[in-house]
Amino acid sequence: MMRVVDAGTNPNYRLSDMVMHMKAKRQPARDFLQAEFPDVDPGILAHALQRPVFAAPAFRALLEVSPSDWAANVPAAHEARFESFVDAAERRAKGVHYTAEKTILRVIAPLFLDDLRDEYERLKADRRARRQAALAQFQKKLGELRFLDPACGCGDFLTISFRELHCLETDVMRERIRCEAVEGESAPMTSRVSIGQFYGIEISEVPGRIAMVALRLMDLIMSAARRRELGVRLGRRAANALPNIVRDDALEMDWADLLEPASCSFVLGNPPFVGAKRQTRRQRSQVRSIATLGATGGTLDYAAAWFIKAAAYVQHSHARIGFVATNSITQGEQVAQLWPILLEQYALDIAFAHRTFVWASAAQETAQVHVVVIGLDRRSLERSEKRLFTYSNRHGEPTERRCRAISPYLIDAGQLGNPRGVVCETAESVCGLKPMLSGSQTIDGG
Repeated sequence: MMRVVDAGTNPNYRLSDMVMHMKAKRQPARDFLQAEFPDVDPGILAHALQRPVFAAPAFRALLEVSPSDWAANVPAAHEARFESFVDAAERRAKGVHYTAEKTILRVIAPLFLDDLRDEYERLKADRRARRQAALAQFQKKLGELRFLDPACGCGDFLTISFRELHCLETDVMRERIRCEAVEGESAPMTSRVSIGQFYGIEISEVPGRIAMVALRLMDLIMSAARRRELGVRLGRRAANALPNIVRDDALEMDWADLLEPASCSFVLGNPPFVGAKRQTRRQRSQVRSIATLGATGGTLDYAAAWFIKAAAYVQHSHARIGFVATNSITQGEQVAQLWPILLEQYALDIAFAHRTFVWASAAQETAQVHVVVIGLDRRSLERSEKRLFTYSNRHGEPTERRCRAISPYLIDAGQLGNPRGVVCETAESVCGLKPMLSGSQTIDGG
């Protein structure tokens, strides 16, 4: 399914149909350079654009940047630019906090990239015959992976993931060319990785369209870089592939309508950060319904609802989960509300985690966000070693340790009798004292 809901009212608007229509209207007499240039996503240009009027200072600024190398204008930077236009109060209300590339890499490296790189290095080091065939099979595997970001925003997670996957495929192709020279075995070389492998859900129209553009731009930039680096023209398995971005409320829609769970490889992203006391009535109702915690709905952060929906989504697949979240879901009373659902009801285990680090959003808000990164696997697919990243300086780089289990409090739980155990509240005193009606709460003045 390749669709994005248009600004109009038609929910069945399909980009693939529009592309075919645009191709049919093309002028037949085009030179080879025009023929090679990919179709521009027509959904983004579905409406007439008003011609801008430049004042003299703006026009001079445009002339100054025109000679610049626009290939360095990395699409991942668009999300930061978009954030600067959004009012801070609106960002807080919607839980919109955009993710720096460093944080994205802290998710995708242990989620999939490190494993793929290790597999490639093993194939590269294998000096037995027919490495060409083994590398071709690995490249085919790269093209079969599917990525879903259910809160994709402007698409930074998808864009960076595509970039890294594309770079890895370029390394594979380079090695295949080297093998061809050594083994004398020639094979057709076709690019397998495409932006059609990437799926996103975004509730707001403009960020979703930016995600579409960013993926297309990254595709153009990376393909041009590959041609320069390898010095050969390569066929593309899906030259006209489109990213699969749908405009919808991820907590209300069935993710399987966008991507079947059995076809999904990785669920990743940065769900909205909204604390329990700052949620709107609708947000509170959504969390209460998804977590099934009764009338009060507990005190879960808004992001917890994405964890629970992702857990349900991967039950009949081999997909892994990797999310950034506020560290509050690993502290205090939220642990007892969220983690039994993930670990017991849905039988997941923590595969990797980054303990608390400070992450200031692209807008450099005054209040810094303290976040964690959490990766989850189905228990039937769990690994013998888990990866735990700890920060001695929360603004610095982490130290990694391997352990047998990670607890919901993000500690090494390998020596604990029950690594999935959580501390639950009780209304009864353990030492015979009178019940405490309310604990210490730093809420003076609201």
